[in-house]
Amino acid sequence: MSRRARVLLGLCVSVAGACVTAPTPTAASRRIAANPPAVVEGRVVDAAGKPVAGVGVRAIPAGKDVPWSPVARTGCDGRFRLTLAAPAAYSFVLVWRGTGVITPDARDPSRVSVPVEPSATVDGVELVLLADAWRDAAVPAPESTPPCPEPAGPVYNSPAMKTELRRVRCVINGSEADVWEGYRLWDAALDADARLWKWCGGEGLCATCAVIPVSGAENLSPSTKLERFSLALWFAKPLALVRGRWKDRGVRLACQTYVQGPVEVVGVLGSAGKQAREAAGIE
Repeated sequence: MSRRARVLLGLCVSVAGACVTAPTPTAASRRIAANPPAVVEGRVVDAAGKPVAGVGVRAIPAGKDVPWSPVARTGCDGRFRLTLAAPAAYSFVLVWRGTGVITPDARDPSRVSVPVEPSATVDGVELVLLADAWRDAAVPAPESTPPCPEPAGPVYNSPAMKTELRRVRCVINGSEADVWEGYRLWDAALDADARLWKWCGGEGLCATCAVIPVSGAENLSPSTKLERFSLALWFAKPLALVRGRWKDRGVRLACQTYVQGPVEVVGVLGSAGKQAREAAGIE
């Protein structure tokens, strides 16, 4: 495959939306979505077998009637966890800085096929990041064998921290999830079915997963540069006059925030967020 063709493929699977996009819901897809979901767990490694952190993992269902699921992000040890509609079979695309790249290499995640059934858990899936494809697409490749992220990262994946973990209670839009310390708030919202908006799939680009802490704000990880940048743009958009009333409420992006203790948050957007804000006396 030529460099030009590989670049075009990279652009086609952009999270921002081009060629690989979720289909319009159908009656059949709604029936599948009503089934108990399946879970696929695994890790992303580079060509040398070393873990890669901070990469999005997108599951691509085989079949137009299978609902798509949000992107999952790898932790320090390269591990990821996807909650998927079932029954179905899935291949995968790795996402970095809003771009995914598909290559003809036999190791490419798009050539992996994982069948799942409702309520089933499939573990041990290993996906290979072919970094040269990102370089050819003029997108900087993710770091391989990265150090464990600064406090804003998923500390639960640090081997040195595993013996010190504790379970913490998260309440998002009134829905509860009991998660490990260091869990991403966005993933806790998915686990709790809290109905947070998530247009960009957890990449920190759209700010639709914005939340307001009700309690436990001190138990949230420090904001990242991407989070601060996205929120600055979000408050500067035309709807900023409406959003401005929340500017001093410590708004956070769930996809960029990790829990370090008990916390309760409410969404800024969507009907579930509105109901939760009203219940918490926030408007």
